[in-house]
Amino acid sequence: MAALFTLLVFLVGSTADLFLLKEHETPRITIEFSDAISAGVIGLLAYKLLRFHQDSRDRLRQRVETIANMNHHVRNALQVISLTSHGRDKEEIAAIRESVNRIQWALREILPKI
Repeated sequence: MAALFTLLVFLVGSTADLFLLKEHETPRITIEFSDAISAGVIGLLAYKLLRFHQDSRDRLRQRVETIANMNHHVRNALQVISLTSHGRDKEEIAAIRESVNRIQWALREILPKI
């Protein structure tokens, strides 16, 4: 990616040099305009790269917050389910506990990988 940006800046600078040399006879003006154009391209590319990086971090932060919130709410609901299993027959209790354990396993093992 860096090589591509380098090549792009070089091509923009070279094109600006060729164009400006045809328009102006003095090399000083050509060099200053060419440098200004190259600096503008470099600044734009740097801005785009930094903006992309910031957006990527924001998306990752949102995903982590979503996972943490989901984990919190599901675990609270599971605790209520497991506490309300009293007074039922043993088969129902076993099925509830198996389901609770499976959901807790998914929260612990699978959800963090997402």
